[in-house]
Amino acid sequence: MTRHLALTSVVLALPAFGGEPDFSTSSAKVKRFAEDIVYMVSAGEREPYSKRWLSAPRLVVNSTDAELASFVEDSYAEICREAQLGKAGETTLTVHIGPSRTLGKVAAERSRQINLRSGHTYWIWWNEDRSIKDAVVFLCVDQVPAPSARHLLLVNVLGAFGFPSKSSEFEETCLSSKRTIRSELTPLDRRLIGFYHRHVPPGTRKSDLRKLVEASW
Repeated sequence: MTRHLALTSVVLALPAFGGEPDFSTSSAKVKRFAEDIVYMVSAGEREPYSKRWLSAPRLVVNSTDAELASFVEDSYAEICREAQLGKAGETTLTVHIGPSRTLGKVAAERSRQINLRSGHTYWIWWNEDRSIKDAVVFLCVDQVPAPSARHLLLVNVLGAFGFPSKSSEFEETCLSSKRTIRSELTPLDRRLIGFYHRHVPPGTRKSDLRKLVEASW
């Protein structure tokens, strides 16, 4: 079965300063955070199943910007390291960075449903067991403000790794819904990535995710 997701939110503000809260235990707040990030709300309903890679995808970067390409490569390597996904397998994560006119043609070749009006998005396809089998990320350099480019690339790459949504529970994360801009993984992000890929199989329901957080966070 082939399915797809897109993430098109735009982040505009800088994060607030302050000490990091305690997220070392499987509190109710941590459980809500994990649920928010893993299960996207689409058409008013929260999606019922988790999705993730079973092994590291092969990364392909097509970019007109060498610095952003290097950023993607470093971010991908860090995510794979935290996820303990091992060596890249036969699946592929492709990242396209360039002008909107060029990327619009590339997106149309992949799927007519891919929308680049926001200047950035990601799209995933998965198997019937909800394991991801292919993913693509787009960033239009002529539509995205330079200060936001790295943050949006990181958010979309995380989406392609099975984290499609954001949360208001914590600001100390790249995936905060509180209008924060972060261009590197935080300790909370790294903890979530490691927990998710070690303990949450693809196809996990929300009710079971709470139990896994309780047992293994």
